[in-house]
Amino acid sequence: MLADIIASGTVPVSRLTEVFNQAAKSRIMTVAHGINRGAIPDLSTPKGDSDFYFVPARDPETAVARILKLVKTRIPRRFGWTYAPGDKVMQIENDYEKMIYNGDIGLVPEVESEAGELVARLEGRDLAYGFGGLDALVPAYAATVHKSQVSEYPAVVIPLLTRHYATLKRNLLYAEVRRGKRLVVLVNQMKAAAIAVRNASGRRRWSKLDQWLAGATDGAEAAVAGWASCR
Repeated sequence: MLADIIASGTVPVSRLTEVFNQAAKSRIMTVAHGINRGAIPDLSTPKGDSDFYFVPARDPETAVARILKLVKTRIPRRFGWTYAPGDKVMQIENDYEKMIYNGDIGLVPEVESEAGELVARLEGRDLAYGFGGLDALVPAYAATVHKSQVSEYPAVVIPLLTRHYATLKRNLLYAEVRRGKRLVVLVNQMKAAAIAVRNASGRRRWSKLDQWLAGATDGAEAAVAGWASCR
């Protein structure tokens, strides 16, 4: 709908074509804007710390193994865990006193900062974990770009493989990269990234909204001109 409104030429439009100030130092921002222009991102290893990385994966099986290592070890080592109400969590060790076991999944209904504990609802029971005992829990969720809407996250891992051919589109890749605030990691085949960047076709919408808006504007202008000529 927004694209149709812009295409109608009936409303003022401003386009951001230059990255300013601090954003210009972020590889996330420069890569995202490059993708939007149709430029294949620089997938070379950055010198020093960066907020955008490329991890090669020759096939889906390799991608899964590397994604698991990233989300279970590498990213937590850099950012640490932060829990909030509504988070999905998994118990990763057996606790016979609480009768909760490795692999059990539940939600966090509340975090009591003053009491220094987190409450996890597992197997239908609310269980309290002291902040010093959170090693028994890990986050247990992932979200699609569509599900995330326009939300942003501290760290985002994006699998991009030729097997996902139907979703290899420039606008989707741009949206995926823009979901990350402090770190974006592409786990992909270089061929898949190239296909996505070059595929600007998108999905054409047959709404005719742009034509209706343009027609309504022309009609209004004609009515004003006719009224003025009768005066």
